[in-house]
This record gives sequence, structure tokens and C-alpha cells, in this order.
Amino acid sequence: MEQKFFYHRDKERRPIITECVITDGKHMGIGLAICSPLDSVKKSEGRRHAEHRALRAIKKKMCSDPINRKEAVNRMGDVSLADPNFRYYPFTNKSVYQEVTPMHE
Repeated sequence: MEQKFFYHRDKERRPIITECVITDGKHMGIGLAICSPLDSVKKSEGRRHAEHRALRAIKKKMCSDPINRKEAVNRMGDVSLADPNFRYYPFTNKSVYQEVTPMHE
């Protein structure tokens, strides 16, 4: 399995979202950890949550963990405006499953 982490910040460069992408060649799981303004930022905690959600998506082969807090959706919007590499807005789940389509030569 291949695993990558990405860190997304708002326009003030504050860390907001940790993203974990795990692929096994046939399946891809994406896990998001969204930092609340009330949280103290801990990179290890964000990685742990994001990784757990990505693995769960692959195991269950489905999306889960809906984003329920309006404040979290707003923070994702702030990041999408500041970070062109953040492509998940407006996602509705923190645990996302996708099948990987093989590339044909």
C-alpha cells in the first residue's frame, strides 16, 4: 500500500486540514482531519485521525464520517480558496472511498 500525507492551510497559513491518501492499486481511501479553531494543533493527532479514516474507507469500501459541523465546512472553504491543491471542497465526508481505474498505455 502507498500512503501519502498532505497538509492544507488557510490564507493566514494556519494549519487546518490533514489529508491522508492510501492506495493499494485497486482502491483508494482518503481521510481528512479538520482542525477546529478551538483545537491545539498537533500534527501527529491529525495524521492519526486522517490515516484511520482512509484505512476505514478502503476496508468498508464506502464513504463515511459525514462532516456535520457548519464551521468545519466553512474551514474547508477557506482552505480551498488559499490552497489550489486542496480538491475536496465541498466534500461531505471525512472518510472517502474511490475505486482506482487502471491506466492504459
